[in-house]
Amino acid sequence: MKNSIRLRPVFCSIFFAVVLSLCAMLVVSCGGQPDSVDQAGVDFVNRTTLSHEQLTARWKQAQEQIAGIGVPLDVFSKPPTNYIRDSRALAISPRNVVVDSVPDIPVSQLPSGLLPPGKKDPSGVIACSDCAQYYVHSYVRLTKSPNVFSAASLVEAAVKYEFENIILHQLGYDVRNR
Repeated sequence: MKNSIRLRPVFCSIFFAVVLSLCAMLVVSCGGQPDSVDQAGVDFVNRTTLSHEQLTARWKQAQEQIAGIGVPLDVFSKPPTNYIRDSRALAISPRNVVVDSVPDIPVSQLPSGLLPPGKKDPSGVIACSDCAQYYVHSYVRLTKSPNVFSAASLVEAAVKYEFENIILHQLGYDVRNR
């Protein structure tokens, strides 16, 4: 009886270690490469109908816009203010930028007055729970692997603007009013 009492803590420790090891293997195996976006050498994770070349061209246009003419940091003021021109933008390369095309919300499901009267589908509008305005054309989550979301009907036009936001953010600018 005395031996079984001493063995119980040892058995529990071994059992716990085995269970913990199995859980760790399960978590690691679920991480898999196909969904992982933090891969060395990956510029874009493309989940749109655009080609890699088109995304690369839009990134280059965003760099040139910031370095050349400049872009406003406050697009909500009329007219937009605080233009930034920064040649360092030309040195910022995309790294693990995820680009997602999101289905447009049908016009019939949008609040009246949000779109011009007579607007037909596609609406060019998606929902954004992270944004100050819930209905948007596109937005970006600025994380280690930035993620651009765009209405499917506007993805080609919208990605350049969101790429500008990523570049400005990486240069240290506050892009909350863009």
